[in-house]
Amino acid sequence: MNNSHQQNKEEEKLFFSNFQSGDYDVFADSGYRRILSFFRKEITPDAGCKILDLGCGSGAFTRYLFGLGGRVFALDISCDLMQRSGDKDRIRFSAGDIENLPFGDNTFDVVIFSGVLHHFRALSGPAREAFRVLKKGGKCFAFDPNNKNPIMWILRNKKSPFYSSKGVTPNERLLTAGEVESAFCSAGFSKVQAFAVSGISYRYIHSRIARLFLPLYNFIDYIFSKTSFAYRHGSFLLTFTQK
Repeated sequence: MNNSHQQNKEEEKLFFSNFQSGDYDVFADSGYRRILSFFRKEITPDAGCKILDLGCGSGAFTRYLFGLGGRVFALDISCDLMQRSGDKDRIRFSAGDIENLPFGDNTFDVVIFSGVLHHFRALSGPAREAFRVLKKGGKCFAFDPNNKNPIMWILRNKKSPFYSSKGVTPNERLLTAGEVESAFCSAGFSKVQAFAVSGISYRYIHSRIARLFLPLYNFIDYIFSKTSFAYRHGSFLLTFTQK
């Protein structure tokens, strides 16, 4: 693979190691619950299933998985961020690389990418590893910022005149549904669907200036979630796949 398409993993480790856990749990509780509501419509874990949460950080989204049943495992590139979690007794944390997972083939029933795919310059590696560690019939779920959302594009697309790198790793970029679907189809998944949603409220943004406008952004995004445009142009892409 060309180096321009590889994730700079040392930059990722350094970036997240410098965060306090609360500072990178960016969604409000209502935001996490909205993501979980879509997850539960498509995926219903039972008591015996094994769930893997990739890019778990301090376990902000992982905590919401316990009431669903199954055994929960979590992996992140940053040991420091995981150590700040208050759920180390309940979550089986591992430090590692999503493109080279420390798990055997056909291990998990569910794999989740917790807002982490957009940290990769190419999605083929993460998609292939998810396919490898999933059991036959296993399901995968991901959520990431949408390149087709106007506000996301203005604030987070490097081509935008208003783009700021503050609070953003050098690897980050916005994703399109087509790119995500292509990567997971190429990895071998039989069912792949990516669509956009809005109404996922933020609790925290690293930029102090942007933080002033956060209540307004959350309000606008909530209103937008009620329109027919949200399915394509919502702030976040949700991806569901099956092996």
